[in-house]
Amino acid sequence: NIRMGFEYEFRDRSFNDDIDDCVLEPVITAQYPQVDHPDQPLNPMLPQFCHPHGVEYIVPSHEYKMPTVHHFVLTDSAGGKLYGTCLTVYEEFKLWDGPEQEDDESLPSVRSEQQERARVEISINGSPKVVRPRRRSKTHTYYAPRVLCLLSTWPYLSAFRTYLTELYRLATCTTNFMKAPIERYILNICAEVPAPPPGSFEVQLSILDSTIRFWAPPADQPVAYVSLPYGILFECLDIGNVLFAWYSLACERKVLLVSGQLSLLTVCAEILCAMLFPMRWSHLYIPVLPRFLSPMLDAPMPYLCGISRENFPHAVGDISEETVVVDLDRNIITMGQHTPDLPSLPHRRKMKLEAALENHAGEVFWQARGLTTAQVEEARASGDENELAMLLGKAD
Repeated sequence: NIRMGFEYEFRDRSFNDDIDDCVLEPVITAQYPQVDHPDQPLNPMLPQFCHPHGVEYIVPSHEYKMPTVHHFVLTDSAGGKLYGTCLTVYEEFKLWDGPEQEDDESLPSVRSEQQERARVEISINGSPKVVRPRRRSKTHTYYAPRVLCLLSTWPYLSAFRTYLTELYRLATCTTNFMKAPIERYILNICAEVPAPPPGSFEVQLSILDSTIRFWAPPADQPVAYVSLPYGILFECLDIGNVLFAWYSLACERKVLLVSGQLSLLTVCAEILCAMLFPMRWSHLYIPVLPRFLSPMLDAPMPYLCGISRENFPHAVGDISEETVVVDLDRNIITMGQHTPDLPSLPHRRKMKLEAALENHAGEVFWQARGLTTAQVEEARASGDENELAMLLGKAD
């Protein structure tokens, strides 16, 4: 399934001469296929996951914002996963300041009970049309978020991110690169591109100058999907913290990922789950937690959840005291006051695992910060606390 965009309704908090106090209500404008799959109906909570900061906090912006991408995962009662990839773009619309025209069909009259409502109609290939009958003297330009959402039971996060990004470039490109209507591209990936067969074969899809590859593990060797960008987790956390987060999940503890980048949460959560192989995470799993679901962080069972830094202050009161909080932006792990101690790993196996990770990924964390392991070790060996603090400060 692919869900293309949302339509918004204005909901005024007060009747004034501007829309700064208005919120936008998300509405699904188009989807393919038009009828839901019988075994996979559209989740009514989809808008909340497309706007995890809260649908009641979607407001028009005075300034243009760059497009963003994030992923989320919906889990059904049988444990099946539905992966969502969202591209949020900001489209310009204008409000015309003119006298009220109660008899004009393009500006319908606003009755007393409707005086605090207005309608925004946004088309994929056209300019937004705003109907807002107010007395004004100028034309104001605003920007409203529009979400392109692709849903799939396959965990091809990087591939779907690339596809949506290229599709948006194709639709907004000033040159004539688009050889068919945008709906034709949607039909192609939803109904014509086959799922990759298990094994060494892969399916390739070309769009603009990008070649997107889809791959599935062998059926007789159900290894984790190695197409995940594992390096991202090791760029966020050093080896010690990666092992601690992994071991907390292996011991079925409550783990909460925190980041200012929504795009990191689902990717890092999927990597941690893949690292549990051959075991599988079978508990509560919401890698991007919408604001309205924050009370679930006090659940009495193990969970792996992720929350944006913007929503984190609103969820602090709901976080269980047994939760392990992993800050992906600052490489910090915080234990709850009543978090049970983890059992000790066998010393030899732990040392062997740490050595293997250091050998293959030890430099990733420091290289992401413009440092090398040798520089850090040299500072530690010198005993110069100021130099060490300066180097480690770059890693925060």
